[in-house]
Amino acid sequence: MLKILFLLCLFCCVTPPTFAAEEAAMPYIIFRDEPQNPDLTLPNIHPKISDTRNDYHVVSVKERNRVRVALYDESFRGPRRLLLQNPTGQDLTGLPAGNPQDAPRDNEEGIRFGDNIMLKPFVEPSKTIGSPEWPNQLWWRRLHGNYYIVRLYRGESMLRDGLFTEKSGRDCSVFWGESFENPGKVDFCATFLGAEIDLFASGYPVMYLVSVDGKDLPADFPKGLVRWIP
Repeated sequence: MLKILFLLCLFCCVTPPTFAAEEAAMPYIIFRDEPQNPDLTLPNIHPKISDTRNDYHVVSVKERNRVRVALYDESFRGPRRLLLQNPTGQDLTGLPAGNPQDAPRDNEEGIRFGDNIMLKPFVEPSKTIGSPEWPNQLWWRRLHGNYYIVRLYRGESMLRDGLFTEKSGRDCSVFWGESFENPGKVDFCATFLGAEIDLFASGYPVMYLVSVDGKDLPADFPKGLVRWIP
């Protein structure tokens, strides 16, 4: 009996880490808005397909059965960000990518990888904020302390996809908790006015969430937890 227990304990110790644990150990990759010297050797940058409809660079990051992409112009400026479903599960690294001339009308905003993998953009489950005239969708996940990964959608495009924190250092977990799926104890409203995301609820001070760049991170922020490309 003792031998069996010993073997069970040994098995538990050598069991490989779960996918969630492996994912948590990987850096979160953020697409730069205006890269001054883009690293063109990155495998995340796809070669262009020969019959592309739009002359842009496709840069991608795999997320489980999804692909997060940024579409940069010729000068690597003004990227459009999308989240794509990838039901194939195939590694798309190195494949030519773009929006081809012959894309079907129901997938004009999709991206083709290689010869025949057409992926469509979608908006993940998220919180509706803003006004009926200017609605946005807000998704978030705590990355470290009071720093959150935030994705703000308008339609199928992400207006923001990056690292955010409260402008004055106030703890915003009362609203945001751990993630969109596991939020804080207080339901809140939010607005986006082009630079910051304002969170507010009755009886609580307004919290102003602002984007954080690599140079703005405090000294105690874990190194390698976030990476900016290209």
